[in-house]
Amino acid sequence: MNRIAFLLFSLLPLAGFTLAGDTPAPRVDDLNQVIQDRFGNLTEEDIHQGRFGVTRVARPARRRIFVPVDEKERAPIVRLREEGWSASLYVLGLGDTLYGPIGTSPEGLPAALDRAEVLRLGKGAIDKRQALQGVQSDVRLEARPIPVSGKSCAGCHDPSLKEGDPLGAVVYVLRRTTSP
Repeated sequence: MNRIAFLLFSLLPLAGFTLAGDTPAPRVDDLNQVIQDRFGNLTEEDIHQGRFGVTRVARPARRRIFVPVDEKERAPIVRLREEGWSASLYVLGLGDTLYGPIGTSPEGLPAALDRAEVLRLGKGAIDKRQALQGVQSDVRLEARPIPVSGKSCAGCHDPSLKEGDPLGAVVYVLRRTTSP
């Protein structure tokens, strides 16, 4: 009986079925660069519009959707979609405030996730100052620290922070939408 189960389980990939752990991880570097640029580059328009923190990523904030402003911001989302992935994200601020999910498209919002796991992964990325990955149900998670990019960041958040210190984290939620 165990051999039959093993054989059937082994044949699943040949039939087009994959497990989250067997699917090649999507590359989020380009999307992460876009999100980090949004956080790191405060514009005059941001100041006049009162867009600080997470509101610079989720426009409008109440709808919780990331709206690309140009082709450079749109391209990573399109590439992920072409590779069969939908993306959304959470933003973890200092003080353990978790915002999200923030969709990148209508299909980008994930089913209910264990927020405690999202929080744990984001805190780990802040503490270790590096990207961390995880899997939750049928989605892949990748947390990246948000570094202080200048004196204006530290001035508003915590003057003791230095450039490069983690100010928060972005946790990307990637769900397979089509077979590779």
